[in-house]
Amino acid sequence: MQKVDLPDYEWPEFFLNMATVYRNRIMNIKQGDNRDGNSVRIENVALKNIVMSDDGTRCLQMQTVDSAGKHLTHTIDSPLRIMMINKSNGLFPDFEIASTSGLTTTIKFK
Repeated sequence: MQKVDLPDYEWPEFFLNMATVYRNRIMNIKQGDNRDGNSVRIENVALKNIVMSDDGTRCLQMQTVDSAGKHLTHTIDSPLRIMMINKSNGLFPDFEIASTSGLTTTIKFK
């Protein structure tokens, strides 16, 4: 397994490309608080789009849809670090996004 930090100047283009390449891929999202251990899970949703704000905060919105057709938006406020985790099996990489609030979001594509 290889972990790669993505430089922040590459984030806008990276997420634009990711939204295209991974569109309609099934994914799981887990967001955990490193301080208290609480977490939120969104499972088996299809990625529809990724939007990064250009107002200086770089807020990320992952727009998804579940199997019932319900649209869900997962927001990551003020990302601090984005890491791509290449797995040894050659399948889709996982992503970890740490935010300034102490939350870590893990994205796994199926």
